[in-house]
Amino acid sequence: MYFGEQIVRPAVLVACFFLTTVTTAQVATPEDSYAQQFSNTVQMHIAGSSDEWLEKAAIFSDTPNDISSLAGVAPLMLETWFNDASQRFLIENDLLAGLQKHRFKETPSQNQYLPNDAKVLLLSWWPVSAKGATPIPVWQAKNSGAVERSNGYLHWPTAALVQTLEQTKTETLTDISQVAVAGKFRPISHRASLNSLFHILVTESVAAHWNEQKAGNKLSRMVLGRPLRAGDFLALVAAHGVWGDSGNGHWLTLWWQPDKPAELMPLGPSDIEQHYAFDSCSDSTLPREPDGSPNSCFNPWLEGGLVSHSGITPRQSNCISCHARASFPPQDFLNVTQGEQHIPPNSLPTGMLWSPALRARDMTTHHDEAIFR
Repeated sequence: MYFGEQIVRPAVLVACFFLTTVTTAQVATPEDSYAQQFSNTVQMHIAGSSDEWLEKAAIFSDTPNDISSLAGVAPLMLETWFNDASQRFLIENDLLAGLQKHRFKETPSQNQYLPNDAKVLLLSWWPVSAKGATPIPVWQAKNSGAVERSNGYLHWPTAALVQTLEQTKTETLTDISQVAVAGKFRPISHRASLNSLFHILVTESVAAHWNEQKAGNKLSRMVLGRPLRAGDFLALVAAHGVWGDSGNGHWLTLWWQPDKPAELMPLGPSDIEQHYAFDSCSDSTLPREPDGSPNSCFNPWLEGGLVSHSGITPRQSNCISCHARASFPPQDFLNVTQGEQHIPPNSLPTGMLWSPALRARDMTTHHDEAIFR
């Protein structure tokens, strides 16, 4: 999973257009419990009731642009949220502004794990037009492009055509068989209502904010053919979460699918939750896959675009395996890994979070460049 430098929306002035009612069901397994906690937390953020959480931009000042804003990289509209306990962890362990001073010191033993009550949430949005239909690429594990190279959403061969509720009543668009995404025509595999996705209504201030961001502006122009504007929607296509436990933690992920997930359990019992595939892990190796390889836990939206490394494809990656290496200075950040991993020698652990490590790297680079100009 990637909890690195992200583009964000303001935490205010975002209206909740649709929020499913959470159905309380009997908890059969710990996995069900984590899925429900994850779903509840995501919906809390969509409803704007996450008062004790702070978005990364409010914690890390002067954060450089994220990697998804660079030319040639498929952009994502991402935001990362920290709850009160994870904020305290960052402050108490000097992970907000003090990492640079450790770059030539021995690795300390602290800072390695998030405490029990710490939670971090990453949300990935997709722009949806207020008028007309909007394409969303569809991940299909069996035919979503070659696995030996980058397999991000630009390489997925089909797309869903998503319409708002009002459009669905008046315009079926049944005569359309293909749709363009980023200049490439793809067959339409599904037609879906916007109400099959968690989503928020875009206000004037939110549109202005995203249009000022390289990744947000680029994605909107790719998908809508224009900048984002008030009246549009942001639909949730993917999310990551980590629940700290003073150890490896429990890592959670979801992504939208037009149909009920066939290979993984759905996020929950409600109609909208049935459209989200859910997976989680608490170990980098166990339980092993049917072929005996280490446990895999990945999100096609957030890891699919990574390039295979040492014969390991993004589909075989594992959240904990990746984040076990999170440290300053960050090394081999985008390498796909699996199985047990450790931070490099003479590095400062950052609580299995890449955000503080990457932010410190970029700020250090900018500082060094200023010195030598």
